[in-house]
Amino acid sequence: MRSLTAIKNILFSFVNNLLTLLNGVVLSVIIARLLGPQNLGAFSLVTWTVSIALLFVNLGIVMSLKKHVAEYEGQNDRRSISGVINFMLNIRIIAALAVTAVLIIFSGPIACFFNLPDAQRYFIWAAISILPSAVGQIFGASLTGIQKYQYSMWINLVMTPLEFGLSLAVLLAGYGVIGLLLVVTFTSTIGFFANYWAARREGLLDRSARLAPKVRSEITKFNLGVTAMNFLDAIVWQRSEVFFLGKFRSLQEVGFYSLAFGFTTTAVSFFASSISNVLIPIHSQAFGTKDHDGMGRIYQKSIQYLSLVSLPLAIGGAVLADRIVLMMYGAQYLPAASAMAILFLSSAGARIGAGLASVMYSANLVHIKIYTALIWTVLNITLDLLLIPNHGVMGAVIANSTTQLLGVFTGPFIIYYFFRFSFPIAAFLRAAASALMMGAVVWLLKGFFPGTGGLLALVAIGAVIYLVMVVLFRAVSSGDVDVLIRIGDRLPQFVQGKYRTVMGFVSRAVA
Repeated sequence: MRSLTAIKNILFSFVNNLLTLLNGVVLSVIIARLLGPQNLGAFSLVTWTVSIALLFVNLGIVMSLKKHVAEYEGQNDRRSISGVINFMLNIRIIAALAVTAVLIIFSGPIACFFNLPDAQRYFIWAAISILPSAVGQIFGASLTGIQKYQYSMWINLVMTPLEFGLSLAVLLAGYGVIGLLLVVTFTSTIGFFANYWAARREGLLDRSARLAPKVRSEITKFNLGVTAMNFLDAIVWQRSEVFFLGKFRSLQEVGFYSLAFGFTTTAVSFFASSISNVLIPIHSQAFGTKDHDGMGRIYQKSIQYLSLVSLPLAIGGAVLADRIVLMMYGAQYLPAASAMAILFLSSAGARIGAGLASVMYSANLVHIKIYTALIWTVLNITLDLLLIPNHGVMGAVIANSTTQLLGVFTGPFIIYYFFRFSFPIAAFLRAAASALMMGAVVWLLKGFFPGTGGLLALVAIGAVIYLVMVVLFRAVSSGDVDVLIRIGDRLPQFVQGKYRTVMGFVSRAVA
């Protein structure tokens, strides 16, 4: 039953990621082309500043809700779920109002710090979007905790085209960065109401529900640990380099780095997030029922599947980075191509690392992640200070990628020490070999397929070669194919026939 639920939720998550990819990539192209490198850099600095401000609003609440709601759902205790939501909601509203006020009050000094004295109004409008976004996340995370991913999918089906249309309209009307920030505020408000309605429909909201003081204390302790981890993650995994580029280098370089980082993260996360998004709830349920063996099986399969979907996108993207930038963003953004190639590879490491992190969070070992993250934070900041002032974007890329990959490399040893879960080395190497073979062929053919049509042809060729290599290297087993076949039963009717044909071929090949 857990397997069927996971398959269904992965499909819902996949639809969400598809919408996010289409909206994020297409919109990033439009924003980059219409704003230009200078204004894109300013917009990136504003959104980065807000993302840091949101850490003081988050306070570990989203992660905590997913974990604790999932545990109580496994015990069929809806009243405690309502108690958790009420407890978190009160904290979140107070934090959001305080952070909004601080950001508005200090918007002038922040703008001057980044040598953007005329951008104060950007930070003010960005601050106004914090409250509806923060409160909406409470209800969205609660729905994830009870594994009702369909609401997120339907909300995104409405919100994604709305956000895209409004963003395009304000850019074409000449409202620039201010227009984009107004769109964020408007869509965040609608998202809040939609998630509130869904949570209420599922019976999660009971304002009279309260948690026992001991439970509140335990949850607060977990939240503080996640909060510390989030701050460290913001340095190691979430573009601390934007801060140093904004301080020491030009706005254009901020724009180049942000474009490369954002595109690679979105692209490599396309399939991987469909898997990683469901890991914490199912790991938490297994942990709550003391199913140690089940946690181990989930861990090993999640690493295998995350490798299978992340590595080909990373290696193929690295090979084709210059062609992608030229086709999508234009020649003015070609300085971002080298950065994009390297960030594709480190982004794959981060996606695979999500499978490691979900085990630690689910088992209440956040303090271990904090200790290790402190090491990577010091290393990351040291590399930023040494490399960015003199080497700009490439210095930022080297600092970020080095730290991320080292962090992921040590993860399996930590998991084994605490849980005795072995890293699926053979499965990982088979996926890596398949992706490397595909990347080598695409690199050799790259010069024979010019232009936009050639790029699309290379992507198609690479996909076919990768599937063949997966079969030849036996990167999937007959059990994995059975799971894929069951996924096909939940696909739309018009694609089921073709899907079954492909899966029949794969099934015979790995038999």
